[in-house]
Amino acid sequence: MNKADDSVQSENIEPKETELLTKEQIKRFKEREKEVQEAEDCSSYRELADDIADENSLGDKEWAQEILENRKEDVCSDDEKWKGILSKILKENNIPKSDFQEIFKLKKIDLETESIKTLEPLRKFKNLTELSCSGTKITDLEPLRNLHNLTQLNCRKNQITDLEPLRGLRNLKILDIRGMDKITDLEPVRDLENLRK
Repeated sequence: MNKADDSVQSENIEPKETELLTKEQIKRFKEREKEVQEAEDCSSYRELADDIADENSLGDKEWAQEILENRKEDVCSDDEKWKGILSKILKENNIPKSDFQEIFKLKKIDLETESIKTLEPLRKFKNLTELSCSGTKITDLEPLRNLHNLTQLNCRKNQITDLEPLRGLRNLKILDIRGMDKITDLEPVRDLENLRK
């Protein structure tokens, strides 16, 4: 029996079409994931992904990590997710944790495809000029209401229903809300004189 004959596609695990996991590999995956879920430890998900890739000789850690990133929202609160996101932002901008306050001086943040449901931590980012949060799970733009330096906002493909929080963002030039069918009223942004129509 060849490997393909002894392989299955799990409903919960979505590998690349060219990758097939054996029943034993899927069993091991679920066992390890259960350990993480019971511990409610989101930080261990990436380590788990690396282990799974190594154990299964997949050789593609990015793929394994993507699986876990997509599934971790089942056990991770938004607070835990934001801790990870902020740590990543610090690292990407070479900001030491000891100088954490420097993060609020950043002018550009990319949250695209992060599985967050709120932008609440961004209230303090008063210097922000560019924000991308497309493909997330946010439903409310209220945390952006006082980010008056914002010039570019990409928030397409979200569950947002109201643009009212953007009414006073006079410096906003680019607003991408494609794929947001729940928005029916553009009146809040109609008078933003710098907004490109």
